[in-house]
Amino acid sequence: MLDKFTFYDLYYKALKDETDEIAGRTIKNICKVMFTEEQISPPQDEKERFEWENLLLTLNTVKAIETAGKQPRTLNKKMKRFTFYMSYYSAIKLLGDSDAGAYIKALCEYVFNGKEPKNLSPVVDKYFGYAKWNITISKMRISAGRKGGKATPEKEVITLDKIKTEFGLWGDILNHEYLKDVDLDDAYKYFKTHPDCRRKSLFVAMKEYLQSKANGF
Repeated sequence: MLDKFTFYDLYYKALKDETDEIAGRTIKNICKVMFTEEQISPPQDEKERFEWENLLLTLNTVKAIETAGKQPRTLNKKMKRFTFYMSYYSAIKLLGDSDAGAYIKALCEYVFNGKEPKNLSPVVDKYFGYAKWNITISKMRISAGRKGGKATPEKEVITLDKIKTEFGLWGDILNHEYLKDVDLDDAYKYFKTHPDCRRKSLFVAMKEYLQSKANGF
């Protein structure tokens, strides 16, 4: 089962002009296809069903490739994309259809167009804030990797979600200022070599990492 998948701008184009309610239903179905084996009933509305059936072809193709541990290289060359983590789906499952639609539109606008969301409901704004850190770091590193125009191997992006998943950490750090000077690559290497810091809350683990770094270890 996947714990993340590649989210293409093709998906956003299919939902950005829809109402938040339809966009919310669509992103919930996209996540069910990619993260679960749940059977999904086609939408009743004819236009919504047409859009969904066309999306489903790509979703199933990408899922098969990524489940096999490979990359959809042809699609990656043609379309803008970002990594969609299970934590985003966790937020979406807690939201009603309209709020889920507003949430995914906010994520996509931020990733694909660099626009900060405005006028979000308090709960959507809260959940978007949780995702923003990972998205910002990913965008910065992808952009830096493209400078110079040379075809170099793409370095794996270390995000908070990856660190949490790999080292069994739980919880979130709501004050993002606490992490502004954290080098996630360095933190990842630290947790890799310090098993005693695993399976703790994210806040405690990061605190131990920062204290160790301050002590020169």
